[in-house]
Amino acid sequence: MCDAPVLVIGGGPAGVAAAVSLAESDHRVVLVEQRDRLGGAIHRQPANRDIVHSLHGRHHTRNWRALNERLSAVQGKIRILYNSVFLGADDTGHALIEDRALGRTLSAKAAGLLVAVGAIEHIEPFEGWQLPGVMTAGGAQLMLKETGRFVPGRTLVVGSGPLIFAVAAQLASAGAPPVALVERGTPWRAPGAAFRLLASRSTFAETMRYGSIILRKRIPYKTGTGIVRAEASGSVLLVEVTSDTGRIARYEVDNLVISNGLRSNQIGLPRTSESSVYPILHAGDCREILGADAAIEDGAFAARKLVALLKGAPTPSPSHELEKARKLQAALRKLTSLDHSELVGDPIICRCEGMKRSDLLKLGNGRSAFETRLVGRFGTGPCQGRFCRASVNRITGISAEELSGRNHQEQRWPLRPVSIASLCSVTPFQTEFEQEPILLQPANAVSSKR
Repeated sequence: MCDAPVLVIGGGPAGVAAAVSLAESDHRVVLVEQRDRLGGAIHRQPANRDIVHSLHGRHHTRNWRALNERLSAVQGKIRILYNSVFLGADDTGHALIEDRALGRTLSAKAAGLLVAVGAIEHIEPFEGWQLPGVMTAGGAQLMLKETGRFVPGRTLVVGSGPLIFAVAAQLASAGAPPVALVERGTPWRAPGAAFRLLASRSTFAETMRYGSIILRKRIPYKTGTGIVRAEASGSVLLVEVTSDTGRIARYEVDNLVISNGLRSNQIGLPRTSESSVYPILHAGDCREILGADAAIEDGAFAARKLVALLKGAPTPSPSHELEKARKLQAALRKLTSLDHSELVGDPIICRCEGMKRSDLLKLGNGRSAFETRLVGRFGTGPCQGRFCRASVNRITGISAEELSGRNHQEQRWPLRPVSIASLCSVTPFQTEFEQEPILLQPANAVSSKR
């Protein structure tokens, strides 16, 4: 067994698969998870364990249960840090992790780093997207998974990508069917992409299940239609959408659920490095959007690659399953029109600072990324540019990496906000690792009820 542990950041499917594969290769692993339980976004557990409402397909549940069983078998080699946040690591392998439950920072020397922090949801800005009652599809799913319920009132689901199709069906299953599902894409105009879904039986079955719910609940499904604006009128939202043919429709609702798909999450992460001294790899949706099933395979592949780098051996090639997942995701993007749509009006671009499109244009042409951050305040808020970077790039040409400051050679510490009190109580992690490992989430904690 290797002396120094490998750090795995993120307890979703990719992170758990990577940790298990590393442990099965006789490496000690420290798995850092910011929540109090494993699972990531897709396997987020209910706040009340009596809730057994399941939102995803049976194959996801089977895969997660199998992964938990492997995890339990190697728990002596894995230490899980719940309620903890990765703050950064230098090029020698010294890392800082904040234990937010105990209010202290742990210092660890790691043999390598594997980052699997999942995806981020993309939203195309429109006038009114910052209003109360507007939420992302991921936010709606979080509420459903943790509570089994949704906000009372009339709900409209708008956007593009497979996530809105799924969340509309999930809302209906939870007793809160939306008044309509409005999709920017026109799936029937891409029959070839639809046909390629048949290559994945599980994805096709899940799509058919969601479609049958939408049909059964008689939810109006409008395609080739995008949102124009939303405005508050008393306690309700007035939402205007328009079709490709110019037809305008208006809805009076209490809740607006919006999503334009998922994007890989590279904001603030250490760069990948295949150095034999301290390798750093990314896995799962933070590296590339391949779906929950492929995230498990990608996490295992990243672990195999990391083991090879640590041994100085030839690195393995990606499996055929990852290539199949890549083709499937390409078909889904074509089917659901995940391309950027034109910005209409003067929407808020940076929600953190409340800066609009007009504020960005007032900066004038030729502004550097540094000036855009310093003067315009874009990319400087708590989200670190996660929401505004795509729009800033489209309007100014400044890349996401430049806006987030990643064009600099040195990485900035800490990667996440941390209290000074926590930094003042830095504790060496090696002594902590010598204690008995924390009990893992048992496999039977994953509900099999549907």
